[in-house]
Amino acid sequence: MRVVADASPLRYLILIGHIELLPTLFTQIIIPRAVLGELQRAQTPPVVRRWMQHLPVWCIVRTPQQPLATGKRCWVQGNLRPWHSPKSCTLIWCSSTKIKDAR
Repeated sequence: MRVVADASPLRYLILIGHIELLPTLFTQIIIPRAVLGELQRAQTPPVVRRWMQHLPVWCIVRTPQQPLATGKRCWVQGNLRPWHSPKSCTLIWCSSTKIKDAR
């Protein structure tokens, strides 16, 4: 299964040393270019910035074909189509310690 990842799950899995869990759960992690930029800011922990500079093969950075609506609620309501996905795609993000799933 392919997933589109927000910054929070990536950041915290890297910080706790468990980022390698993702490829055991998903075949491909799509990282929006804006998320990549967010995780490379100067105030981001150095270990996260270093990891984002050397992405593994199971991570790809993409820019949607069309602008996405703002706000995570809009993502969940079906704005995953711009990711060139012929099949459903899952979105993961952390909000109030929950992981959201959108198909």
